[in-house]
Amino acid sequence: AAIALLANTLWEDIHLATEVARRINTKPMPSNPFDLPYQFGDMTWRKGVANTVTTATDMATGKTTLTAYELVGEIDWAYDLDEEAVIAVLPNVQDTIRRGAAEALDDVIINADASTGTANINNNGATISTDSRFLLGFDGLTHIPLIDNTAQAIDHAAALNAALFKNLIKKLGKYGASQNSNLFVADVSTFAEALALDEIITADKAGANATILAGAPSAIFNVAFVPSSQLALAHTDGKVSSTGSNNVK
Repeated sequence: AAIALLANTLWEDIHLATEVARRINTKPMPSNPFDLPYQFGDMTWRKGVANTVTTATDMATGKTTLTAYELVGEIDWAYDLDEEAVIAVLPNVQDTIRRGAAEALDDVIINADASTGTANINNNGATISTDSRFLLGFDGLTHIPLIDNTAQAIDHAAALNAALFKNLIKKLGKYGASQNSNLFVADVSTFAEALALDEIITADKAGANATILAGAPSAIFNVAFVPSSQLALAHTDGKVSSTGSNNVK
């Protein structure tokens, strides 16, 4: 009964425990794969002339194909362990599953790299295991500025300041205007540095939201700001080096 109860509530518990995944919009998939239609393209507006028909716009259509992938794990369980142990083992196992699954979800959303061999951004310089969750089948968020579109990357290489966050928003182009749809994700060290940003640390500048009082900024420039231990330190090229001592950035 306990195992069945866990199965019924596991996804909700995992979803609440994530920092990144629960902030990303999801779409139901009636099938796998599933084609999700785009909104129609824009209409072209022209100067009007009385009694004259203008040129019609052939509104563009498009779609994106959603494909589901599986993250799996296994724990072998002996019921007599829970019956005979000095402590209640099952609740501890449940907590471990919830925490581990939440971390794995955020990890692949941030760091997934469908490529193989020695070029994987999570183990650059060595061959990554063929069953690594990073090879799930899609590329994560950090893959975009590191590999797919390096023009979206900012090599800040300086003390943290508010201008960095402003410049990240500018990199999004028109999508930067939709602040409620965006999210800053920082490694824990960078998140800690953000606590002392001059613009928000003291009450005379940020009022009750000052980090010296509130403890942590929930948003910067009205964009949600969260830490994630799944955003790993990396080498100077932004990739996680297989030589651990190189991962200091």
